[in-house]
Amino acid sequence: EGTFYDDLRSYDFVFPGLANGARAIVSYTKKLNDPHLYGQFYFSSFAPTDDAEYSVTFPSDVKIHYKLFNAKDSAVQFTSKTSGKNTTYTWIMHGVKKIKNEDNAPSFSYYIPTIIVLIDQYTKDDKTVRVLGDTNDLYNLYYGLVKNVDTAVSPSVKTLVDSITACAKDNIDKVQRIFYW
Repeated sequence: EGTFYDDLRSYDFVFPGLANGARAIVSYTKKLNDPHLYGQFYFSSFAPTDDAEYSVTFPSDVKIHYKLFNAKDSAVQFTSKTSGKNTTYTWIMHGVKKIKNEDNAPSFSYYIPTIIVLIDQYTKDDKTVRVLGDTNDLYNLYYGLVKNVDTAVSPSVKTLVDSITACAKDNIDKVQRIFYW
């Protein structure tokens, strides 16, 4: 039995015939609705894995790149295959050891082999749409999220903040009082 978390959802898989030494294959397809920062793949898990495989299939007019973390390029086998109007990138890592959970250790994403695939650009209606090809695209993404934020201070918020920070000695004390409020 295993639980997989994806934001606010969890998926439980129950394999009733699974015993020590048995092998299981888990495969799934994910359809991408928002091309920004759609996720990553961890080659390790809490069980040893013979072959951890991750594939991404995309239209050939979409340009992508990937970043590999906590693994040497030689440890991950990469293949690219074009079939019709689609391209499939596949990464395979063999003989992956299980994650050892230790007290006070950083998050496992800090040290296990991980791949992140980013979409550089795609074409829609004969126009090129940039997604995350470089840091300028990342800036444009975040700027688009905050450019219309209303920065006006409401009178009720100002009154509350003033009451919380009334006896503060300095700005650091104000910050602490607001934080602990």
